[in-house]
Amino acid sequence: MAVYDYEIGTTLTGESADMVNVEELFDDGEDNIDHTKACPAPKGMAVMPYGKYRQTISGLEYGDGWPSVIWVYDVMTQEHWDALVNEYLTSGAQSARVYIRTRIDDEGSYSYYYCVMHRPKIGEEATYENRAWRNVRIRFTHMELEEDPV
Repeated sequence: MAVYDYEIGTTLTGESADMVNVEELFDDGEDNIDHTKACPAPKGMAVMPYGKYRQTISGLEYGDGWPSVIWVYDVMTQEHWDALVNEYLTSGAQSARVYIRTRIDDEGSYSYYYCVMHRPKIGEEATYENRAWRNVRIRFTHMELEEDPV
């Protein structure tokens, strides 16, 4: 059973909805999660409501642009990388449109978004060493708030 509510998928509603909790990426569909391959939830920051912050000449600051969030993993196995990164960024794509459910504040509230998922830049946002991915940062930008599916 998942501890957190981080989800990802390509379809949010209807019969083809495929949202999956990232902690259950290796669930066999019968609630039998292979815990030897268990994926941790990301250490995510809350949604940043604006892409840029600008300062006016009077010193006041205002937000501008799209919301974004970064999911952070200290360590990720190759299987987890394949299930999360390569599954949604197929054929080496650098970005793709996905749906996510992510934390929106420090209170533990979550919301659904349609957004752009970015492949981590090797060396900057992910490093492969000792047979594992380390310091992985998966960025989601251009986030559009979605209603919770019924």
